[in-house]
Amino acid sequence: MLKKIIFIYLPLIALLANIPYDATAQRKRSSRAKTTYSKKRTSTKKKTTNRKKATKKNAFQSNIETAEISDLKNEKAKIQKEIAEKESRLRSNQADVNKRLKKLVILNGEIADREKHIVKMQKDIDTLTSHIGILNNDIRQLLKQLKERKEHYAQSLKKMQKLKGNRNDLQFIFSANSFKEMYRRIRYLKEYSAYQRIKGEEIKEKHLEVTKKKTILVHTKSEREVLLQQNEKEKTVLIGRKNDQQGVVKSLQAQQKEIKNALAEQRRKSAQLNRKIEQLIAAEIEKARKKAEEEARKARQKAEEDARKRAAELAKNAPEPSTRKNTESTNKYKDAEITTPFKYEDPDYKITGNFEHNKGRLPMPITGPYRIISHFGQYNVAGLKNVTLDNKGINIQGQAGAKARAVFDGVISAIFRFEGSIVVMVRHGGYISVYCNLSSVNVSRDQKVSAKQILGTVGADHILQFQLRKGITKLNPEAWVR
Repeated sequence: MLKKIIFIYLPLIALLANIPYDATAQRKRSSRAKTTYSKKRTSTKKKTTNRKKATKKNAFQSNIETAEISDLKNEKAKIQKEIAEKESRLRSNQADVNKRLKKLVILNGEIADREKHIVKMQKDIDTLTSHIGILNNDIRQLLKQLKERKEHYAQSLKKMQKLKGNRNDLQFIFSANSFKEMYRRIRYLKEYSAYQRIKGEEIKEKHLEVTKKKTILVHTKSEREVLLQQNEKEKTVLIGRKNDQQGVVKSLQAQQKEIKNALAEQRRKSAQLNRKIEQLIAAEIEKARKKAEEEARKARQKAEEDARKRAAELAKNAPEPSTRKNTESTNKYKDAEITTPFKYEDPDYKITGNFEHNKGRLPMPITGPYRIISHFGQYNVAGLKNVTLDNKGINIQGQAGAKARAVFDGVISAIFRFEGSIVVMVRHGGYISVYCNLSSVNVSRDQKVSAKQILGTVGADHILQFQLRKGITKLNPEAWVR
C-alpha cells in the first residue's frame, strides 16, 4: 500500500521540491519495482506454500512416528506383561515344587515312623503269641498236675475206705486188738486227715493257678487281637501314604530343573541362616572370652591387693629389722605377691557339665504330639534320584498351636527375624540351642529361662527346626533329646 502511495505522489513531490521529473525513468523504476514486488510476493507465496507443505509433511511424519511409538509402546507393554506372567507362573511353579518337596519329606518321615511302629507292633504281637504258647503249655501242665492230684486223692480215699471197711473212725479205733494198736490207728487217722487237708489245699491252689493262667491267656489273646487290628489299620494307612508318596514323586520326576532350583534356593536360605547363627555364636564366644578375661583380671587385681594388704599388716606388726632383713623380707613378700595363687569359679562350667550329663535325657523342644520329619546331616529324598537334603538340625512336626520350649536352663542370647519367621537362641554355658520357624515369641534377649519354659509359638506349618551347637560345632539333636 505504501509503495502505491509513493508511486502516485512521487511526481508531485518532485515538482514541489523543484526536482526535474523524468517520466521514462520513472516508468522503468516503476516497472522494476513492480517486478521486484511481484518476485518478492511470488517468493513469499512459495515460501508460505513450502512452509505449509513442510508443516503438513511434518505433521504427517509426526503422526506416523506417533503411531509407530504407540505400537512400540503397546508391544513393549505386551512383552512386559508376558514376562510378568511367566515370572508369576515360574514363582507359582517354584512355590508348588517347594510345597510338594516339603510334602514328600513329611510323607517320607511319616512312612518311616509308621514302618518302625509296625515293626515294633509286630514284635509285640510275636512276643504275645510266644507268651500265649507258654501260657497254654503252663495250663496243660497245671491241668495234668491237677488231674494227678485229684486221682491220687481219690485213690487215697478208696484205700482208706478199704482199710476201715464199713466202720467209721471210732469203730476203726476201738476195733484194735491192743492199746498200742489203738494209739497207732489214732495217730494214723490224725496224720492222714492232715495229709488229706494238704492235698485238698494243693488241688485248690492248682485249680486257682489254672484259672489265673486262663484269665491271663484270655487277656493276652485279647491284647494281641487289638494289636493285630491296629497293625492292619497302620498297614492300610501306610499303603495310602505310600500311594501319596508315589503320586508326589511322579509329579516331581518331570521337574528336575525346578527341583534343582528349589533345592538351590533352600540351600541358599539355609546357608544364610547358618551364617547368621554362626556370627551370633562367634559374638557370644567373643563376649564370653572378654568376660572371662575381665573376671581373671579382676581376680588378679584382688589377689595382688590382698597380698599387699597382708604384707603391709605384717610389716606394721613386725619388730624393727635390720636393713638386710628388711630387704629379704621385702623380697619375700614380693615373691609371695607374685606366686600367690588365685581361683575363681566359672559359673558356665557347672551349667555345661549339667547339660552334658543330661545327654539323651533332654526334653523335646516342642509341646504336644510330634514327629521328626527331617533328620540331622545329609540324606537322600526317598523316591527322587540325586536329590540330597542337608539339615543342620532336625525338623519336628507338631500339631496346631504347638509351642517351642527350652530344653534346659539357660539365657536368651539372641532373637532375630529370618524369611518371615523368628529365630530364638538359648545359651546353656558352652552349648547353644536354636529354635527356628517361630511365629511369635514369649521371651526377650538376656532373659533367664528354665527347662521346658515356653519360648514361643511354632509357625503356621507347625514345623520347628531345632539345632544344637557346642561352640560352632554342629551336634545331632536326636542324640541329646529323649
